[in-house]
Amino acid sequence: MNEDEEEEEGNSPASNIPPNETSLTPSSTDDSYTLTEQNLIPADKTPTIKYYYLSLQEIGRDIRLTKHEMHDDITFEERISLSGIKIPIHKSSIFMSDQVNDFSPSLQKIIKEFNRSIAFDKTMDISSACLESKEQDIACMLWSTSNMIKKKAKELPCALSKKFNYERNNELNFIIKQVSSLIECIVCGSSLNLDWDITSNCYINCDMNVCFNRHDIIISTEDGTEIGTGEVKPYNTCDKLIEIDRSRIVESCKRQLHQRLVNARSTKELSTFGIFINGKHMQLSVLSLSPEGEYTYHIVYDGFLPTTKETYAFMDETLMTLIQFVRLMENSLPSPEERNDELILPQFSSVLKPTVYMINEE
Repeated sequence: MNEDEEEEEGNSPASNIPPNETSLTPSSTDDSYTLTEQNLIPADKTPTIKYYYLSLQEIGRDIRLTKHEMHDDITFEERISLSGIKIPIHKSSIFMSDQVNDFSPSLQKIIKEFNRSIAFDKTMDISSACLESKEQDIACMLWSTSNMIKKKAKELPCALSKKFNYERNNELNFIIKQVSSLIECIVCGSSLNLDWDITSNCYINCDMNVCFNRHDIIISTEDGTEIGTGEVKPYNTCDKLIEIDRSRIVESCKRQLHQRLVNARSTKELSTFGIFINGKHMQLSVLSLSPEGEYTYHIVYDGFLPTTKETYAFMDETLMTLIQFVRLMENSLPSPEERNDELILPQFSSVLKPTVYMINEE
């Protein structure tokens, strides 16, 4: 599998940090894709043809399936437009307001202690902290991350050369060490649930010969309704696979939105949420459906995720952003009173648009 290096972008303080300087895990692409999603552009740069259906099967709509062609060099914007999804010209500020530091004084003290431990290679002490239950998970994550960085710093240069195929298939290693604990510690204090490396419920009744995509992250409510999708890629993932993963997130969010609409009682439920992590970069998004039947993809945060010794200094900003994003998801849930209202599906039934389903290649 191709392992082209991704160009570093952005003007954040972390933008110019070499990914192999102090990162806990180097990376390459993974093997989690189906064959149709793995095909990269050949060496002669000649695009190959993929095939797809446009379908509403996730909500049981029987429509006549027509096989369509897609060049595998299609851009992200072009691909999601096939599913009728638009991207606004200007970034929307209606979803994420300015960050407010509402951490307790005790947690703020622990975050400062974490920053000092990273900067000066000191041991964190959280034994005397008096925290609320939802903040205890964050404190434990910071403590374990600090210890992991210290242990990594003590590893001898010759250690990596003794590990079998260390430079390959490191996505799982990256997720476990640098992503899962951070995301979990935020979500566990909410009413939402996380599942890792799982196929979406959108394929439960699917009998089409299409790719059943497994996603790194699926976000769901207490009753199992899926409201979000996430993908994680480590450092140096090639641009081709980054574009594929971004497209898969948006397409799955649209299917989840349709399934959510089936039982929706309020228009505030007509949103689903995406998380895309690529090395130290993190992108948070919202897919919404308007009463007029317009699907709009909003990027609500495009910044970085602390995954190196240098970027861990901005951990408080990342925590506040993720907490705000989780609250955004919770605010889209119906209230107990709204659960008794009429279903709104009939109002939208005639404006729903089908979504791309990639066909399995024999």
